[in-house]
Amino acid sequence: LSGTDLMNIETEMRSDGEVVPQNPALSTTYCLYIAARAARLNIADMGKLHLKDVTRVVQSVQNFTMLSEE
Repeated sequence: LSGTDLMNIETEMRSDGEVVPQNPALSTTYCLYIAARAARLNIADMGKLHLKDVTRVVQSVQNFTMLSEE
């Protein structure tokens, strides 16, 4: 992923009627948008995942973004 991908995610979220959070790493929705982009999936596909899988995906994205901030 690149900075352009993150900017495009924010644009996509707004066009989907989602609010872009001030702290994206803590937002489940934002993390799922990042995961969908990284996996080249539609965001709607992420909503079909089981809760346990969603939790794992969100935690992985959060860990990745937090490490990126160091």
